[in-house]
Amino acid sequence: MMEGDLLRERLILFVEGVSTSAHRQNIATVIAHEFAHMWFGNLVSPKWWDVLWLNEGFASYFEYFALVEIEPDWRLEEQFVVRVAQPALSADSVNTSHPMTVDVSSPEEISAIFDTISYSKAAAVIRMMKHILKPEVFRKGLNRYLVNVGNSSADAENLFGALNEQYLEDLNLHDINVKTVMNTWTLQMGYPVLTVTRDYSSRRVTVSQERFLLRPAINGTDTHDYKWWIPLTYTTKSELDFVDTETKQWLTATEESKQLTTPIINQEDWIIFNIQETGFYRVNYDATNWALIAAHLNSDSFEQIPPVNRAQLLDDVFNLARAGYVDYTLVLQMVKYLERETDYIPWYAAFNGLNYVDKRMRGAPSYDYYAWKRFILKLLNKAYTALGSEVKDTDDHVTKLFRNQILTWACNLGDYACVSNAKQRFAAHMTLRHGGVGEWNFLWDRFITYSNVSTEQTLLLGVLGCTGDEDTAHSYMHLSLSKDSGIRQQDLSLVFPSVYNAHDKGVDFAISYLQLYYTNISDYHNSINSVVSLVSSLSSTLTSEVQATNLRKFVEDIKDDLGDLAYASALNSLQVAERNLQWLETHSATIAEFAKEQNHRLPTAVVPESYTLKVIPYFEVDSEFTFDGEVVIRINVKEPTDRIVLHVNQLDIVESSLNITSVSEGTQLTVINTTLDTPRQFFDIQLEEELVEGGVYDVKVIYVGYLNDDMAGFYRSYYKVGEEIRWIATTLFHPTNARKALPCFDEPELKAKFRISIARLPKYHSISNAKRIETTTPNTTEDGRIWDEFEETPAMSTYLVSFI
Repeated sequence: MMEGDLLRERLILFVEGVSTSAHRQNIATVIAHEFAHMWFGNLVSPKWWDVLWLNEGFASYFEYFALVEIEPDWRLEEQFVVRVAQPALSADSVNTSHPMTVDVSSPEEISAIFDTISYSKAAAVIRMMKHILKPEVFRKGLNRYLVNVGNSSADAENLFGALNEQYLEDLNLHDINVKTVMNTWTLQMGYPVLTVTRDYSSRRVTVSQERFLLRPAINGTDTHDYKWWIPLTYTTKSELDFVDTETKQWLTATEESKQLTTPIINQEDWIIFNIQETGFYRVNYDATNWALIAAHLNSDSFEQIPPVNRAQLLDDVFNLARAGYVDYTLVLQMVKYLERETDYIPWYAAFNGLNYVDKRMRGAPSYDYYAWKRFILKLLNKAYTALGSEVKDTDDHVTKLFRNQILTWACNLGDYACVSNAKQRFAAHMTLRHGGVGEWNFLWDRFITYSNVSTEQTLLLGVLGCTGDEDTAHSYMHLSLSKDSGIRQQDLSLVFPSVYNAHDKGVDFAISYLQLYYTNISDYHNSINSVVSLVSSLSSTLTSEVQATNLRKFVEDIKDDLGDLAYASALNSLQVAERNLQWLETHSATIAEFAKEQNHRLPTAVVPESYTLKVIPYFEVDSEFTFDGEVVIRINVKEPTDRIVLHVNQLDIVESSLNITSVSEGTQLTVINTTLDTPRQFFDIQLEEELVEGGVYDVKVIYVGYLNDDMAGFYRSYYKVGEEIRWIATTLFHPTNARKALPCFDEPELKAKFRISIARLPKYHSISNAKRIETTTPNTTEDGRIWDEFEETPAMSTYLVSFI
């Protein structure tokens, strides 16, 4: 509960044309929250702070469910699930959580429980209670509670007693006691994962419960023998009833598992529990049921499962994978359906799950992360296309929220159209990453001189950290430690995260700043704990062992300044980084391989203009049936990129020979890494700097190929004249075998001109599907070979090229 005059400006003032739709909703929910405190907190106060959730839980609940009466088109009941309930599940899945009703005594202990558990978990549990009792009984029960203890104080027993009386009065049912049920949710920390196991022969279902922990293996055996009263709601593929949220059966706190009396399910049906995610628990299924759900999501009938339950399935499967219940292959099979998804609610849940994976995958090998980004951009494509980048007069509130999320992700992942639009509009935070110091100064001047709207100022502070220049990032962080900078005290917390959350370089910038200026941070905040807090925040963003080593060394170097308690806290934070790196080692290869499997097409950032190819075949009797090749591919750059991806199959690239040269400037670019993706026949060349949009470059590759006898690519065969064997080397590039003869863009739409030269012994002949224009004299340095040069072809697809 807050005094009205203590609300921050950005939480209450909306300026049309400056503030965003997200600000509009945030301001509305804050006001609704504070109005709710007139009843829950003011009219009825808690007897003690151990039941703080009676204040903050109800206020957090009504900030959505009262506001929906004013803004019915904002889909607030659905937003509640992904914005309140699911983050609460995440926060309550660690051993350091606490019950909703928790013993507190000191001011420090009381302040500490003004957290996600007292606010969001309590709100989600209150919503569950409403569906258990039925909405009308719940409403009347709350009225009874407020009348009973109005202008007084209350505890949980007062609430549960009033609700139980109303339940008995209205429904005359004695199946549950509200206090008995709700004590398992309010007096125990954490929540259950419901495991659903089907017997497909008898068509019966068994459910069991255990406490869900994100890191059970690291935390060890859970010493708390927690069990809950779990309201079971479910539907099947045949039934498709996602409206009825009435409890169908109970798994009680005295039952670890039970076989359900109903339903009896057809073998080909899936079953989904926790309708509309009204229950505060996760659901795990046997492998077959998960496969049935994934297949349905990836079909044209996916919308038969409503948005909230699609969001529930995504949130559950991401977290079940993190906890080790399911494999990430299942996660990826589930999220693949997002190619079809154009609804905000499931995407919101998906982005929460993808965010964790994306941060970890940044530490994977460059080509693996590149494949991951292409995979996510492919998933985004339909929603991105449907929404576009421009605000429309017909857009409703949720569409505006959705577009902001989609554009943020598309730009962060480097989508060319998104970044180009952001550059042009100079509004999205990605502008700085692709801009320079001049642009940064422009925005800083906007913040200092022109902006007097708090919501815009907070946006600018978030954008300013997205610079790719270390000195600029350091200067920005330094400004946050100056009382004269113009950054208000309450907004200081926005500065450092805007740097280290922006991109990988931002993490490096923040670590190097800590190493140089940690005493400035400590002095400004009058506490070394401010440094420890930054170490803690940075630990969750690290993506490489190098970053972890640098941060660990920093902590060890300032050990004496930290003191024992702060040092211990910093070490605990570093354990988070170690776990994340361990996750990367365990899961990144599986994820990268799946992502690669979804992208068998070449990137479109560069296209070929021409090929200059030289080939020397060796197919004499005593040869090894190989050929030497040299190709210079002239490429045109359609989008800025630091990668060139070619098709290569059964060719040995002489990597030291790679040469990428700017045609206009004559300068050679530095190759920092190459990757041969054999399953997809890709050869990935990563450059130190980006190719410039509109630029023309020559890519020179020297390689060795093999004249196999498989009648594909550049292959060998023979015929006989009498008893004499005569060898012939022939091409057959159709449909995708040009890549066995030369590194190339082996897709039919990527047409280019070809200029081919073939070296042969005088006793052989060569032809191509172009006119021969020159034949040299025998070259003694090449075993007396003769070069045949053919005129340049018209632009053609690679599969049409031929030479013998």
